[in-house]
Amino acid sequence: MPFPFIFPKGRLRLVCLACALMSSAIAVQADTCPAPGQWLQPEGARLAPDALFAELAERNVVLLGEQHDDMDHHRWQLHTLAGLHAQRPIW
Repeated sequence: MPFPFIFPKGRLRLVCLACALMSSAIAVQADTCPAPGQWLQPEGARLAPDALFAELAERNVVLLGEQHDDMDHHRWQLHTLAGLHAQRPIW
């Protein structure tokens, strides 16, 4: 027997079906993600960056998250910090 069977045919079909269903869920989830650079409220309404920066500039602390090796996240952080600095320079 040159190629041993790992799964009986029924289980292999079940695994293939599960993989197909999981990949379609990922595609649907990607469609619901906002485009980079958009600010959204929890309900999904868009926020104007200038209005948001004006509101955030009144805070003493603003936390920004990131995925460390993602350049888009670094760009977003820089854009956010520049917007906050324009509203309330610290020097």
